[in-house]
Amino acid sequence: MKKICILFLLALVGSHWTYGQTCGTPSPTHSTIYPSKINARGASAAVCVQVYFHIVRTSDGADAFLHPYLPAILSALNKAFTPHHITINEAGVGYINDTDFIQIDSRSEAIELGKVNHQSNAINFYIVQSLWQEGGRDLAGTTNTIPSNHLIIRSDQAETAFAAHELAHCFNLLHTHETSRGVEAIDGSNCQTAGVQVCDTPADPGTGVESDGFGCTYAGGGAYHPIPDNIMAKVSANCLNSYTEGQGARMRQAITHDPLLLPR
Repeated sequence: MKKICILFLLALVGSHWTYGQTCGTPSPTHSTIYPSKINARGASAAVCVQVYFHIVRTSDGADAFLHPYLPAILSALNKAFTPHHITINEAGVGYINDTDFIQIDSRSEAIELGKVNHQSNAINFYIVQSLWQEGGRDLAGTTNTIPSNHLIIRSDQAETAFAAHELAHCFNLLHTHETSRGVEAIDGSNCQTAGVQVCDTPADPGTGVESDGFGCTYAGGGAYHPIPDNIMAKVSANCLNSYTEGQGARMRQAITHDPLLLPR
């Protein structure tokens, strides 16, 4: 198997999804529909993503929050991505000394942060202290578009599966309850063009999965059978665990072909 290593820089900023925390990534306006026969390179070749961490501090260079443990972040990311032939490597770490960006209070401010020390060949992954609320829930992380070459995550969520969730948005992966291109039929008959646009990911009404302390269970009814531990689902944080094979192929397709993600 040919291995393709694509250089990305990741700049970092700084729990439950259903209970108080959520993803702030907006629905895509023009989500890519890939061909039903994904070409062999995008579907099977291994890819290597280099990440460069940028951490926000106060304007005088003092730490605004507990410095995240980068090896733990990389370990969590690779736990999620390596089963799908995507390897995440560290390219370095930098700091943004600007008190105004420690707390991100709006989408417009998130967009501005995404321009700071932006690397043209990078997915810039920013770690901040806090993000704004939506619907009464604190955001754990966000990207401004799908796909994206930057993301923002709260420092206390950087070592959790929320980081993998947001990075997957960068790789053009949608929420399993996405409806921007139409509602996926329960029988999957429109699975390629509606919902998550990945046919091995079942239709998901987005009503959430709850954890009973021992496992994760969907109890929403309606004949739906969503995957209860999918990283892109609206579930409790401890249930975020895996991607499907089709989701992995979609991410590799984006990494190797989307102009926004290709090296310049």
